[in-house]
Amino acid sequence: LLLLLLLLLNVASDGVVSNVLGAKYRFDGDLWNQRSRQAKDFVSALMHKNPDKRPNAEQAQQHAWLKRLFRLSTQTPQEETSNLVKANIRAYAGHSGLKKVALLVIAHQASTEEILELRKAFDQYDTDNSGVISYSEFKEALKNSNGNFTDEEIEGLFSKLDVYRDGGISYTEFIAATLECRDHVEEERIAEAFDLIDRDNTGYITHKNLTELLGKGYSSTQVQEFLETADVSKDGRISYEEFLAVFRTHNNSIRQNMIMME
Repeated sequence: LLLLLLLLLNVASDGVVSNVLGAKYRFDGDLWNQRSRQAKDFVSALMHKNPDKRPNAEQAQQHAWLKRLFRLSTQTPQEETSNLVKANIRAYAGHSGLKKVALLVIAHQASTEEILELRKAFDQYDTDNSGVISYSEFKEALKNSNGNFTDEEIEGLFSKLDVYRDGGISYTEFIAATLECRDHVEEERIAEAFDLIDRDNTGYITHKNLTELLGKGYSSTQVQEFLETADVSKDGRISYEEFLAVFRTHNNSIRQNMIMME
């Protein structure tokens, strides 16, 4: 996309629209002089005037330039990360509904640099590169991971990770489930998540806040259950201190799950 943007910026200002529609472009200037023949070939293929002759996403991914630039060895997570991912998936399944929702909010805010290794792990599970992990992909990945997962456990884990309840595990859902691989979540991130959920700025997370966030996929009773898991003071709302406490109880469960896989 960046290459295409730069390419379009290099088109003469007069008749830009007609040039784009007619696939008229030039590889002029110092920028393109530094680019390889393979890179130019890749861009040319994507810029073909006839859409039927352009490569689809799957075909584009097989282009020699992309394969050279993004070698498989650079896309494989470290072994330690892979083991932590499995342990965190098991631990995440046991988290309260509120913590899962909070981790989803934090995952949405995470930068690429922060979760690069987790992105590599996601790609290992998402073998068809669809952007969503299907049940069959999830099962195969865990079965091949030497993590001693039974079919029944895998089915249960998949259901727990599918927070959106759409039959697949999205990239954000996967990152949310494995986010604590990076040790504990920083309090700054937790505070940001609290503020995002507390949309009316009352200083508390309420039933209304959670309902607005979760949408129609969850009943009022289920939302109330989410609320009650953290509402220690029993005042019908969640303070920041109560919200923070939810994130400070994960370490033991992660350690226990690591031991189970040894």
